[in-house]
Amino acid sequence: MTQDKHGMDKFLDWAAKQPDSSDEEKAANEAARKAMEGKWLETVTMNEDGRLMIVSTQYLISGGVADGSSESRPGDSDYDELLRQHGLLTPGKAHTLVRKKVDGNWILLPESDEVIQPIDPNSQCP
Repeated sequence: MTQDKHGMDKFLDWAAKQPDSSDEEKAANEAARKAMEGKWLETVTMNEDGRLMIVSTQYLISGGVADGSSESRPGDSDYDELLRQHGLLTPGKAHTLVRKKVDGNWILLPESDEVIQPIDPNSQCP
């Protein structure tokens, strides 16, 4: 009796049959990876009930990627600060901040979505 291949075995067989990337594709992929090194992307989406869904991705200098997700609800200690940083989101809307570490500090990059000015004109976005 033979066993059928399932799941990962099928995927590995399929992947082994795929052509290698061309030198141009490899160079483009490496350039794209290098461009993301040291960056931190934080995307916040507001659900219909007001919960904020947060997806955070850091592109490490080593080439690795660290990511995670969480949520914040009205009344949570970080909720108002997330709204301030990401603008006054409305249900179904998302906003992304892109930061890079410079001299030990995270700075906001211009490639972030348009940053909505904080309500308090004396406050500063990170």
